[in-house]
Amino acid sequence: MEKLLQWSIKAQEEGMAAPPPDPKQLAILFGAPDELAEMAVELHTASSTQNEHITLDQRIEQLESFHDHVENIDNANNIGSMWPVLIKLIDDPEPEISGLALSSIGAAVQNNRKSQLDLCNQEGAVAKIISKCESKSVIEKKQALFALSSALSHCPEVYDQFTAVKGWEVLSNLLNTDVMKGTNSALRTRVLSVFNSLGMLIEDRSDVAIELKKFKPDFEKILKTEEDGSTDGEKIITVLSCLQTAKPIKLLEE
Repeated sequence: MEKLLQWSIKAQEEGMAAPPPDPKQLAILFGAPDELAEMAVELHTASSTQNEHITLDQRIEQLESFHDHVENIDNANNIGSMWPVLIKLIDDPEPEISGLALSSIGAAVQNNRKSQLDLCNQEGAVAKIISKCESKSVIEKKQALFALSSALSHCPEVYDQFTAVKGWEVLSNLLNTDVMKGTNSALRTRVLSVFNSLGMLIEDRSDVAIELKKFKPDFEKILKTEEDGSTDGEKIITVLSCLQTAKPIKLLEE
């Protein structure tokens, strides 16, 4: 498997013009599990920006397949050396590729602490995700918010990196645009999902409550406009409930 990954990285750096090898043949050659071998080739193909034999549609197709694979928790836990290649794709100039890379990250870390910590170990990865939350591309923005929400959920280590790169400021900007003034319902829901994940962190990090409390008037204002049982309304109710039971907030209000 390691030989395959080294080949993929070398091929990308040197701009090899040859088409990607057959995954099953590589699995036999290197003794790697078929699925992981396929994922490595899919990621290599998606990263092949200098190969004239590989079209954008092929890159997208391969990355979509990688995304489907990484939704399996065992695959997500074993991508290992593929992480740097996946993180690099966040900066791809094609929004479809960047968005799929972010979506794949979100799928890998969702309800998966090992993958969350693997993400933390990729230098600058969380910062890249947060920067894409303010992208002009709706595709990138939407998937970056999904990745951030999944990464933050019950993971104090990601939260530390979130605060280090001024994630609260970015979230405040998004609240004022995509939530309070925005018309894109999907983006609105994704922003509120990030707040929801932060609310869930209060159990592990009580200092989160102090920051969330600053947004309480906005949450209450939004809630007044929501219909009973709406998805966005339920997310806000969850955050307010977490705030209500947070010890630091009780002390501040006394």
